[in-house]
Amino acid sequence: MVLALAALAWAPVALALPPAGLDEAQVPVDTRDRPERAEAFSRALGQVLVKYTGDRALADDERVAGFLEQAPRHVRQYRYQEQPDGSNALWVRFDTAPLERFLRDSGLPVWGRDRPALLVWMLVQDDEERRLVGDQDAGEARHAMERVARERGLPLIFPLLDMEDQARVSPADVVGGFDDSLREASARYSPDGMLVVRVRERGGNWEGRFQLHVEQGGGSWEMRDGQLSGLMQQGVDQVADNLSRQMVVTGLQQDREGVKVVVTGIGSLSDYLRAGRYLSNMAPVSRVQPQGLDAERALFLVQVRGEARDLERAARLGSTLAPASLDDENEAGEALGFRLLR
Repeated sequence: MVLALAALAWAPVALALPPAGLDEAQVPVDTRDRPERAEAFSRALGQVLVKYTGDRALADDERVAGFLEQAPRHVRQYRYQEQPDGSNALWVRFDTAPLERFLRDSGLPVWGRDRPALLVWMLVQDDEERRLVGDQDAGEARHAMERVARERGLPLIFPLLDMEDQARVSPADVVGGFDDSLREASARYSPDGMLVVRVRERGGNWEGRFQLHVEQGGGSWEMRDGQLSGLMQQGVDQVADNLSRQMVVTGLQQDREGVKVVVTGIGSLSDYLRAGRYLSNMAPVSRVQPQGLDAERALFLVQVRGEARDLERAARLGSTLAPASLDDENEAGEALGFRLLR
């Protein structure tokens, strides 16, 4: 028991890693001269700021201009990369602690690390073929979608399209919007949401329909563009904008007292670690402290940004914790209850 409690006390202190690429960006450059490198650092930090806030316009906002000028001092790593077309780009990774402090002190919105992983069912249709896009697809549609998703810090999953998927899903399911079939086929991947995309070429233009399915909402958008890459830019931006509006926290004020959080369904140390790490990654959370563990229940003291109820809102968008009522009336009046999902 002593060893277990020691492990529990340690676990929430080390936050889980953010989604891949949340602290990095890649921008085009013409030369490797120092003045252009400094300017590229600022542009790259602007991209990271957009990922962290979910606000595409914020990189050009005068409120952040001074911070972006300080970009070189926040660089952790950088390297030049030659692109397939022969052009050059600068890849940069930043220390995001100063960025988080700046956003908190400025009262600007924050879209935290709890990004829902979306399973993408995408159908591409042109004059030659109609095909589903899977995990091994090397076509332009998937490449363009993943590029924009990286810029917005949005994790995507593409299906394997193996025999099991092919037995469950056909192009007609995507065209016809047979969401029940797609949800059944998605279950094996355990995603946090589903993105159903149909794109087709018509008359020299590309048309697209993007449908987002998450537990507490979603949306549907139709658009056109002369280029497939432009269509993907529009579609993924709409998806990311929709999710960020649901999940951002504004006016980050620290709650000194903290919020008591009771998580039920804890059957092992692994369960406890999973719950603590997930809480630590939720957008409204700044710190998690263990308070106890007994009878399949874990108690945490959680310091939040914004409102305590933002914890419930964020949990509903994920697939790890679900809001749950507490049996003890006194405890229910002073704590939030969650149930660990399997």
